[in-house]
Amino acid sequence: MARPHRTTARPRAPEPPGTRAAPRTPRSARAWGSVVALVLLAGCSLRATMSRSLQRTARHAGLEAADLHTADFDLHYLRSTDPPAAARPLLVLHGFGGDALSNWAAQLDTLAPVRPLLLPDLLWFGQSTAHVRPTLDAQAEAMLALLDAESVPAVDILAISYGGFVAFGMVERAPDRVGRLILVDTPGPLFSSADVQDLVDRHGVDRPEDLFLAETPEDLGALLTAVLHEPPHIPGPFLRAMHAQWFAVDHEPQRALLADLPRQRMLLEHLRLDPTEVPLVIWGAHDQIFPLAAGEALAEAIDGHLVVLHGAAHAPNIEQRGAFNATLRAYLEAPAPAPGRTDLHPR
Repeated sequence: MARPHRTTARPRAPEPPGTRAAPRTPRSARAWGSVVALVLLAGCSLRATMSRSLQRTARHAGLEAADLHTADFDLHYLRSTDPPAAARPLLVLHGFGGDALSNWAAQLDTLAPVRPLLLPDLLWFGQSTAHVRPTLDAQAEAMLALLDAESVPAVDILAISYGGFVAFGMVERAPDRVGRLILVDTPGPLFSSADVQDLVDRHGVDRPEDLFLAETPEDLGALLTAVLHEPPHIPGPFLRAMHAQWFAVDHEPQRALLADLPRQRMLLEHLRLDPTEVPLVIWGAHDQIFPLAAGEALAEAIDGHLVVLHGAAHAPNIEQRGAFNATLRAYLEAPAPAPGRTDLHPR
């Protein structure tokens, strides 16, 4: 891989254990409804309104936009402008669809005060592009190049869904550069070809890309129904704006990325996780993409602590935001918990 070159940032915005009640969080339908109402009342381009709202969130959290250019890829990312001193940076990896900011906006105010943040758009998502074959290897190499460009020797990682596969790829290549892992609804190396078949059977599709590659706004509506525990009604104009903003391009490389996922099945016995850092595994109790049994198996395999968020499916950071954010902050600010399990129920 060619030596990376980082551009100057542009002013473009970018405790367990036990069983207890979670902090009160608005229901997903109510939260989505408020957003929809605000956007529709704006009386202007829905895409522009969504973009401006997310950019304000990034600025409020003290993030700036930057780009990393190499011969192999162009990586767009957000980084902290005034990070907390003497804290290990947190690399925050999004899932399949959208980009870093659209996936993690609801966590920024929680994370920014306690950790320096790096939030990349993964290759072939958001504003990041690449000129190499679409694989998990390419994603992991790009993330390590980002650490080099930012002169970061090691990071903790927060990763959801597809981002977790990338995180495990980084552990495979450079275990000394990865500290604590926070893995959200992502089976990683436990995901097998049999699991792929179970996934498509569960959702009545022929191939994973039939579910995850939202080629039309209607496909996006079906995807949101699959990933949310209580999917709200989203008006057609808003759904079309979301699709155009985050889901309308790069379908072919994304198709190749999906085909590459089961390859990680062989990695688990070779992974070298830091034995002093107990991983945190967070899972939506009602996840129908990767069911809770996958989270239980992953936590056991890596000696992690499993936190189950009831009232959430594949997007617990959105559907149970309060409990999710409190769990994140407790883990990042305190000694790692012992392996085990905590169940959090909505009040």
